[in-house]
Amino acid sequence: MHFNWLDLFKAPRLAISTGKRLIIQTTGLLTGYAGYLILTYLAWLFAGQSVGQTWDNFGLFPVWGFGFGSWISALFWWLGIAFFLFTSLWFSTAVAKITYEELKGDQFYSAKESLSFIKGRFSSVISSPLTLFFLFAFLVIVGTLIGLVGRIPALGELFFALIFGIPVFVVAVFGVLVGLVFFSSLILTPAVVGTLKSDTFTTVLEYFQTVWNQPGRFFGYAGINLVFAKMGIFVMGYFFMRAFEMIHWACGSTMGEKLDRILDAAWAYLPPAEITGFFTTLYPGSSIGYSFPFSLGVTDLGFTGTLAAFLMGITLVTIFFLLLGYGLTVFTCGQTMGYIITYKHRENENLLDRKNEEEPAPFKEVEGRIKEKTEPQRRVVE
Repeated sequence: MHFNWLDLFKAPRLAISTGKRLIIQTTGLLTGYAGYLILTYLAWLFAGQSVGQTWDNFGLFPVWGFGFGSWISALFWWLGIAFFLFTSLWFSTAVAKITYEELKGDQFYSAKESLSFIKGRFSSVISSPLTLFFLFAFLVIVGTLIGLVGRIPALGELFFALIFGIPVFVVAVFGVLVGLVFFSSLILTPAVVGTLKSDTFTTVLEYFQTVWNQPGRFFGYAGINLVFAKMGIFVMGYFFMRAFEMIHWACGSTMGEKLDRILDAAWAYLPPAEITGFFTTLYPGSSIGYSFPFSLGVTDLGFTGTLAAFLMGITLVTIFFLLLGYGLTVFTCGQTMGYIITYKHRENENLLDRKNEEEPAPFKEVEGRIKEKTEPQRRVVE
């Protein structure tokens, strides 16, 4: 590594090499979205809208048009967002761990090992951002209580005026910093936990140290990684589009119009054009882009045709999440390298030179077998 921004150019290649990072990241997205989908459908159900109506309005992607009208429905929706967010963070930590171990030279670090690693780091991944969230919420609650005191006639406004500078304004500035660090934690958590194997306290401390001591590198690298992720999705989507054209050309030459009608029906299971269009253009508002060779025609396919369209639609949705998973994998790999670079400039320590605290599993097994075999001889000698 060069330990500068040039290292980030490795992220698109690392994201797709061996495929294990991409599979883990896509699995995390699918798992998180499945939970979000169920909870959002429940939110609409408690809002008085039937499952059938929700399906007709949104299909598999109820990600817009919210108007629940009750706090219970809104709570289910927010729980769905939280589930999707933290599931993605959890699996991103596994991707960061694989990236870190491979950068250290262990090219055979497996997906199974990374998943075992994150099982023991559930608290760090989840509770670290939540600590900042609850701290921010506590400051807001304190502010509302002070506001209630300020409603007292005559004395209330005088009391508020006296404490407006100190502590109200000072605490408000700290609250803004906590809010900034909280949103930064959603980016930093996988890299910090994946490289340092840190607990909750150390992870939260790393948030503040990184944002406060290296803001230029942190935000600059995050911006570069976002650009690489968007370009990666754009390029991979272009290859997917050409693959669909090849299927349409090769299979359609014999299957004929039936393939067109089934593909058009299957395409309807994907998000609307307002969402997919963001990924099929080079950047928002750009004229550089491409479109897929399908239209949303409504035709009577019969039972078998409808079932075939459903199965192909689920496959298309999986491919769509694979595309998103590649972009998120690029971002996670880039952020992991960015954190290693930032840590070296901040602490003057190369994290890639750190030795693993635990011994390799094969060595432990061999050592255990040696002890079992020599134990009887040792007893005889004694």
